[in-house]
Amino acid sequence: MDWRNIKENYSNYLGPYKDLKQEFVWLDSEYNFDEADTDETWNNISSKEKQLQRLYRSKSSKKTEGFRLGLFNYEESILDLVEAINLVLLNLKKTKKTNIQITRLIAHLYLQKKYIDTFRNSRKIKNLLYDRIKYIIYDCLNGELEEYFVEKINILYYESKLEIAQMYYKNITNED
Repeated sequence: MDWRNIKENYSNYLGPYKDLKQEFVWLDSEYNFDEADTDETWNNISSKEKQLQRLYRSKSSKKTEGFRLGLFNYEESILDLVEAINLVLLNLKKTKKTNIQITRLIAHLYLQKKYIDTFRNSRKIKNLLYDRIKYIIYDCLNGELEEYFVEKINILYYESKLEIAQMYYKNITNED
């Protein structure tokens, strides 16, 4: 699914859910805001290749004293978060169900993934969309498809990875 399809699906709900128009406009402007890493090689590779490079750096960092001291916890949490995002998106792609919660979750996950993939250095990520996505997760879990989101989509696994990444994100932003 690409951003154009996500926007189209999202816009189908703007009539019945008038309060989502502002969120829709914000999502679209954020997704289309182009901030790029200074490393052109990084900018020109796929999301999958970026994750592979993160894995290679992780493997190298595990050989250092800094890793044993926990200096790379944030980077490791980003690796896990990206894997959780990919898992949830894959599960959502397989589904035949559609509703506003699914559509909002997909849109926010795509935006979060774009934010993460923007920079080679994970510490340059400015926002994990924590508060927004937590709200959407609660909306999913309090809706008619709660069991579906828990059992089929694996949203609680994703939520735990998001919370861990946010905790380490706060730690590194407090250090700066």
